[in-house]
Amino acid sequence: MIKSWLTEFNLVWQSFLQTELGLTPIELNDEPELSWQWGARGRGDLVNSAALKLGQRTDEPPYELAERLASGFQQCLPLGLAVKIEVARPGFLNLYFSQSCWPELTKASQGAPEINNAGRTDQQSRHWLIEFGQPNTHKVPHIGHLFSYVFGQALANLFEATGDRVTRLNYQGDIGPHVAKCLYAISQQPFSADQLSGEELALARVNYLQSCYQAGALAYADDPTAKIAIDQINQALYRGDQEWCGLWLRTRQWSLDYYQLFEAEIGIKYTKSYLESQLFAEGQAIAQKATEAQNGQTAILVRDQGAIIFKPDPEKPTEAKLHTRVFISSADTPTYEAKELGLFQAKLRDFEFDYSLTTTANEQNGYFQVVNYVASRIWPTRLAGKIEHLGYGLMNLTTGKMSSRTGQMVTAFDLVAQTKQAVSQYLAANRDYSLEQIEEICQAVAWGAIKYSFLKQTATKNMSFDLASSISFEGDSGPYLQYTYARTQTLLAKAKSQSSEQGTDSVSELVYTETEQQLILTLLAWPDVLTEAKAMRSLHQVATWLYRLASQFSKFYEATPVNHEANPVLRQRRLKLVQSVATGLREGLALMGIECLDQI
Repeated sequence: MIKSWLTEFNLVWQSFLQTELGLTPIELNDEPELSWQWGARGRGDLVNSAALKLGQRTDEPPYELAERLASGFQQCLPLGLAVKIEVARPGFLNLYFSQSCWPELTKASQGAPEINNAGRTDQQSRHWLIEFGQPNTHKVPHIGHLFSYVFGQALANLFEATGDRVTRLNYQGDIGPHVAKCLYAISQQPFSADQLSGEELALARVNYLQSCYQAGALAYADDPTAKIAIDQINQALYRGDQEWCGLWLRTRQWSLDYYQLFEAEIGIKYTKSYLESQLFAEGQAIAQKATEAQNGQTAILVRDQGAIIFKPDPEKPTEAKLHTRVFISSADTPTYEAKELGLFQAKLRDFEFDYSLTTTANEQNGYFQVVNYVASRIWPTRLAGKIEHLGYGLMNLTTGKMSSRTGQMVTAFDLVAQTKQAVSQYLAANRDYSLEQIEEICQAVAWGAIKYSFLKQTATKNMSFDLASSISFEGDSGPYLQYTYARTQTLLAKAKSQSSEQGTDSVSELVYTETEQQLILTLLAWPDVLTEAKAMRSLHQVATWLYRLASQFSKFYEATPVNHEANPVLRQRRLKLVQSVATGLREGLALMGIECLDQI
């Protein structure tokens, strides 16, 4: 396991603070802002604001305390770690490494990009269930579902990269009102595609199901007779009436077959996929049992006007902010909440796990607050404190929020096709490639554009997708990072064809340029980036790190000779740095599910 260089450095700093100021380990752990952080250009290589926090404790002005800390800490640093610490008002410490430090920092940075366990702070591996994707059958996924696929897979990769074991799960709504609406329209406009086969037939089928769902949804809203018929179809499906079950199962398989093809293209392989129809009966039984008092405790759910509901007690602190929710309707059909209880039971039966994380749009935050609370009370020893919901923001286009009921939306399939077309047109106009080469490169670049555009944004906030900027080979985009990686491979390939002459100069005597220093510091920060990304449950820190690494490499590439460097020792040192950059780009992009290409 690669340790964070900064973590090791901060251990020396914490020991100094304990001696100098009498701080306890508990106080230091509770105050992360006391630690050194990676700096930025124009500031120090490392920065620290501890004096601002501790001035009141010592009854000293922050600037004077910062001067005292700077002087004392320099005496505590390991031999060979020569630094300059400057004090900036009102009490910041800026630390700069001297030239003699860079050889050792270079050695540390050469391992930093390797992803295996890089962000672990302890040796214990935890087993996480991560549920994501969750597209309903009988509809096509919109780009919000596509984000769920991309984000959930990247999050699972992140947890694995930091040492945990991950089981990837999917949970799909294949029964309920949306299916009844679709089947109602199907009964009035049968499917016909005699001339199609293979993937074209599969796509035609799911698009047909989407159009039927939209027609059924409009009929349900506008036609009272249709509404009655659709409600009857919904109840018939829950009863298992053969009149509708045959059509339902056949059309459901159309959806499931195409989703498997689509998930394979994204690069997702689930350990297990659950369907609502497999779980609703068990969830309904659990909800009914939860209306009974157990072990001297009051009932978790209550009966109300023929329905079974959760009704929060405002006098209980744990329930004060929760909302009333229905688990079984007055028509005796289970709602999503009851089905969720069936899903929890299935997960507990199928897996031994430490934690369970479910990702959905943040529109469902209130729903999961109640469902997770109820589940924690039903299975307190198994689930209390072990289940987490992560609500991500909505994904919008420039035209605004999407709607699948009216059909005024861009589907996930549309977005992928449009992105591939745009990338293909760019490559044809700007690269001397054959049609076969364009087709091969286009797939990787288009998905790189989509995934990076999604993941570079803060997951918990509303997001947007812009086609033009996402496919650009310049700026903060997936194709730019893929192109930068290709540049590293070209440079390294040329080096192999040149002489491997060995020099006699000591590497430590050769000056490190500013562009080299910035690359080394960025590579050293990688384990800390992973730790922060996992803590925040978001990949935007990884994206920021990748873009910074690529931008700094571009400056290095333009300003610093590598293969044309006359000094062979210096040339080899810089080639190793290029290799570390390539490794960092490859591993960071892999975390996002983005393929690297040796040539673009």
